[in-house]
Amino acid sequence: MHEDINAHQVLVAALICAEFFCFASHLFHLDYVCAANTAESKHAWQALTINFSP
Repeated sequence: MHEDINAHQVLVAALICAEFFCFASHLFHLDYVCAANTAESKHAWQALTINFSP
């Protein structure tokens, strides 16, 4: 159980980094990077919600 919590924290941290990268790419007008990343991020959040919901 403790390992599952750690895996969840790692995944959340990775998604936060991905969101920051998306924001940074927008600042540099790399919207195509953000668009692809946003789709991946939504899929990842859905997977987290299913896998880690109480």
